[in-house]
Amino acid sequence: MILVIAILLIGAALAGGGEEQPAQSSPAGADGTIVSPPAETSEEAPVEIMEISPAELLTTYEANEVKGDEIYEGKTMRLSGTVGTIGKDVMEDVYITFAGDDFSITSVQCYFSDEAQIAKVMELQQGDSITLVGICDGKFGNVLLKDCVFE
Repeated sequence: MILVIAILLIGAALAGGGEEQPAQSSPAGADGTIVSPPAETSEEAPVEIMEISPAELLTTYEANEVKGDEIYEGKTMRLSGTVGTIGKDVMEDVYITFAGDDFSITSVQCYFSDEAQIAKVMELQQGDSITLVGICDGKFGNVLLKDCVFE
């Protein structure tokens, strides 16, 4: 019985005895002055936007998908070109493709999630010239861009 009590007391001592240490409101500098934590800013760092043509993006991925992912995946990019197709995938997600070579099987496929952008897609026709910004999501059949917005 005494052994159990001793073990519990030792465990409580090692765990700090259950006492909480008071939190310091602001850390003190070496000279005793109060040091405030850095103020949080509401501004985010500007996103770097890569300029690239749909043809160049597609050519890089078709030549070497691993290299394409290393260079482009997750990057925000601006593309300009001609609308190839306008549609919805099996999940009912809205997309457009850029027109490419007549005999090309793959293309750059751009997805839209914002309702205002989807309304703009509804106004498009095949052959329209567009510029948009999106985030490269790699290659899955086509080279995919997500969260696209028109400029």
